[in-house]
Amino acid sequence: MITKVDGLKALGGTCLDLGLLKGREVLQTGGIQSGGVIIFLTDGIQRFCKNDGSNPEDGWGPEGGIAGVIDRIAESGIRVVTIAFGPDAQDDIETLADRTNGKAYSVPDKTGPDAINDPLSGSLTYQPSVPMGDMELLVLQEAYQNVQKFDTSFTIDQFMGGDLIITVDVGHAFADKTIGSILIDSARITVFDDLKIDSNGAWWSKSSGEEAWSGNTTIQVNLTSEIDFLALKITSQPHSNTLPLRTRCWTSAGSEKV
Repeated sequence: MITKVDGLKALGGTCLDLGLLKGREVLQTGGIQSGGVIIFLTDGIQRFCKNDGSNPEDGWGPEGGIAGVIDRIAESGIRVVTIAFGPDAQDDIETLADRTNGKAYSVPDKTGPDAINDPLSGSLTYQPSVPMGDMELLVLQEAYQNVQKFDTSFTIDQFMGGDLIITVDVGHAFADKTIGSILIDSARITVFDDLKIDSNGAWWSKSSGEEAWSGNTTIQVNLTSEIDFLALKITSQPHSNTLPLRTRCWTSAGSEKV
């Protein structure tokens, strides 16, 4: 996907209506005639959509902008997860998410990879569920700004530890570079490794030894230079002989939409 995006030539236009119709076309061409999910990302408003680059007015589009295609998208049974980057994104993308029973997210400017990873993870709500024993549990998620070194800790209890995945995400700008080192220390095992960032902008480690990871574990990260944004995420699956213990929390927002 990164290679595809890097190969695109931007002409300055934002044709939201055509993008939505193209998403529907891809789903239907793939055999999904009704339903499916579109993840819709934009940082601007509908404008400059004519082939000659002219712009009759903001909000104009060949198909009437979002308002001109929203009924067709909704009637197709497609859920749209909208992700707005910055303060200048089209206002009615929230209406699009609401009409299609999707979700709406906003990503502020000058934020790190965690700000986009959370909405993308949230979009997985509409994917088929997995068996409880294969469920991925979030152990720890932290974000750092203007950081060169840090340490943190987490606990693996009797309900976790089957497959432990530790991910350090610094973004595509550091792809294929070594940015420092990481030390992972628990009661039974100590791991020291270079932070060699892969082509997707992340370093990750997967451990499958159920007996190795248990109790309190500390992580120390030392970087060769200060990094603007870094996201640390740790997930785990249950032990092979147990199921996860989960809780749900919620709050009431009243009768008004927020």
